[in-house]
Order: sequence, then structure tokens, then C-alpha cells
Amino acid sequence: MELYTESGNLFLRPAIAKDASMLARWKDDAYMRKMSIGEDAVVTPEIERADILHAKKKEFPYWIILLKANNHPVGYIRCDFMDEKRRMVWLRFGLGERRGEGHAKPALFEVLRHLTARGVERFEAEVYAFNTPCVHLLESLGFKREGVKRKAHHDKEGIHDIFVYGLLTADSP
Repeated sequence: MELYTESGNLFLRPAIAKDASMLARWKDDAYMRKMSIGEDAVVTPEIERADILHAKKKEFPYWIILLKANNHPVGYIRCDFMDEKRRMVWLRFGLGERRGEGHAKPALFEVLRHLTARGVERFEAEVYAFNTPCVHLLESLGFKREGVKRKAHHDKEGIHDIFVYGLLTADSP
């Protein structure tokens, strides 16, 4: 199912197997590794293709964010449902080369709106404590910091906390 943002400049379409190479390239980027998936994560088109097919089989939404003007892909949003009634989801998202242009917030807002209408009551996300752009993004969407996984992420620069965020649809603006 395609989703269109209220701003009108983005739309989201379901991820397909052909997106695997692009997703692998985005996730293999040094910035994405540092801020999101970890420097030691294994990223290949085959792994990404398997993730896309797994999401489709489980009926977990996995969207590609595109610029409406030229269909240029700029990022992804993926939901892993955490309960059998599909009332709670864990969000994963990332942007490709066009970070900092304001695409994540309207795309995430549309996903939150869409999934709330489908009955989701709780959204969760985790973010490395040093990833301040993502911290600000989640908080601007109404997410509340619910906890800290202390010293849970190790990288070349040290040991870092992971912030745990939650958003209840009853609390959203």
C-alpha cells in the first residue's frame, strides 16, 4: 500500500526484492553504520533481500521513502511487530545519501498515522545516545524516553548507552 505525506512531496511504497542492493548500500555507509546499525554489522544485498521477503511473509510493513517529483528513493521505514495482535510495533528507519533535508519526519508521521488507523496502540524505537538528530526527531514526533540500556553498544570510540523510546497513540498530538 502506498502512503502519501501531507506535505505532498514524498510518498512511501512497499519495499521489493529489487531494493535490496540500494538498502545494502545505504546501510553499509559509514555514517549509517555509526549512527544506526553498528560498525560490525554484516550488510549484503542477499541479507537485505531476505529481510524484505521475511517482512512480506510476516506482513510487517517495510516502505521505501521516495521523492514524489522524480520517484528518487531517499530512505526506508520498517516495522517489526512485537505482539500477535499487532497493537505494538518496533520502528526501524534510515535515510540514504539525502540526509538532513527533512524527509524522515513527514514520512514517519505518515506511517504513525497510517498504523494508528490500523489499530496500533504503541510504537517503540531505540537510538544510540550519541545520535542526537534521531533523538530530536523522535521527540519532535511525541516519543517519550522510557529508559536507557546502559553501556549496551560498543564501538571503536567506546561504550555507549542506548535510549529506549515509546509513543502511545493515546498520547500523540
